[in-house]
Amino acid sequence: MESLQFECRYCTASFSTLALYLKHLSDHRHITSLYPCGVQACRNILQNENCLRVHLIRVHKIFVKKTSFRSTPASNSSGKYVCSVAHCSMEVDSRKKLNSHLTDHIKHGVDVPCPHRGCEISYKKVSSFLNHLHKCHKPVLVQEDLAPPNSGNNDSVSFPSIEDDALLPPPEINMHVPVENSQRNLQVECLAQLFMKLEFELLVPESTVNYIAKEIMVITQENYVTVEEDVRKHLQQQGVDPSAIDSVSRAVFSPFKTQFQSLRSSYLRKQFYKKINYFATPKLARAKGNSSYYYVSINDTIVGLFRDKSDLHIQLDSPVNDTEILRDFTDGAQFKSNQFFQDNPKALKIIIYQDGFQVVCPIGPAKKKHKFIGIYISFGNMPDFLRTHPDNIFLVALLKEDDMDHRKVYGRIVEELKKLETVGVFVPGHGIIKASLVYVAGDNLGSHSLGGFYESFGKVIYFCRYCYVDRPSFLQRR
Repeated sequence: MESLQFECRYCTASFSTLALYLKHLSDHRHITSLYPCGVQACRNILQNENCLRVHLIRVHKIFVKKTSFRSTPASNSSGKYVCSVAHCSMEVDSRKKLNSHLTDHIKHGVDVPCPHRGCEISYKKVSSFLNHLHKCHKPVLVQEDLAPPNSGNNDSVSFPSIEDDALLPPPEINMHVPVENSQRNLQVECLAQLFMKLEFELLVPESTVNYIAKEIMVITQENYVTVEEDVRKHLQQQGVDPSAIDSVSRAVFSPFKTQFQSLRSSYLRKQFYKKINYFATPKLARAKGNSSYYYVSINDTIVGLFRDKSDLHIQLDSPVNDTEILRDFTDGAQFKSNQFFQDNPKALKIIIYQDGFQVVCPIGPAKKKHKFIGIYISFGNMPDFLRTHPDNIFLVALLKEDDMDHRKVYGRIVEELKKLETVGVFVPGHGIIKASLVYVAGDNLGSHSLGGFYESFGKVIYFCRYCYVDRPSFLQRR
């Protein structure tokens, strides 16, 4: 049987055991709290670690433990298991002996507290006690090796106990990663992702992030200096040659002293963000009069979308749904009769959204002066529950409302959409990808503005963009 590998969705690392894969996922904890499956060609993403384990057992027939927690009985300084009965405190060498000893106490009429840390339940019946241990404190392996699929029932699979862990061979790490993706650089990327989350998602001020970054650098440097001094003293006490001590110190500690230098300032952090992430650079374009606005190319957004290894939700093939149920816009007659998508069934389905927002008090005197318009796109090739997630909505244009010129702003978007329909865009690994607009989403004000309708809903005669009802007739019918 070909050995299975758990492949990281966020970098190029792969691992031969689930334990190493889960440990590696913690390096990407600032990207998401979800758990990608990791098995080749599997797109599933699980809510938590326990769901991932059940998924591996049921779908891939990889027999790992269903529970992720480690629960061990209380032990003393010598590593022996201690009886939880207060007047006994007997010490035994194994979990099995401890359970047998505690059941003897119950048989003699003694209330036995659960021996596991943090559990305060007591039992008077042997069956209840053993059932509790089996359900709540089942042992978990430190390293989990992959077991081959069994042709029989899953229940017949025997798992090693915690005592058998020493017999397991050391796990192999298959790191198909370049030097820049070593564990040390992953730590730098993890810290960079923390700063990005603070500044751009949680909206922590840049000055505050600078202060946090500076303190992290200072504390880290002080820790390395302290550890280096302790190591030097210990080696000197062992009689190691001073030149050898200097060589060890340079080899071990020098890389750490400059590890986070690329994050020490706001400018360097932003350069590092662009280095580790695909960045679609916004460009200045001409708006009304001499004013300008920022425009992000849809082509660049599409290329970046496919370059992001973590974004595997793009479904180029339209899903096959029940013809009797309308689940999505792809089930509607308008989409099914669209000639472009009939000729290009694997094309991207672009959704445009426009909305206005204010960066000041909405009832203050400057509400009109500082009102902005944002134009965004999403992709109908994503599952419907992911399209409205902020991570999957991409900016196309940003400008002040007073500078809005629909012919110039949307004219640029239309020209790019025409090229995507006729020529497409080359995406490495996927070839030529074509795309087209499926619909425009927005509120009443934004839709009326884009369609050239009246933007006032209180005084105009024809206020509806869907029908020809006039205001007097509408009020009379009410």
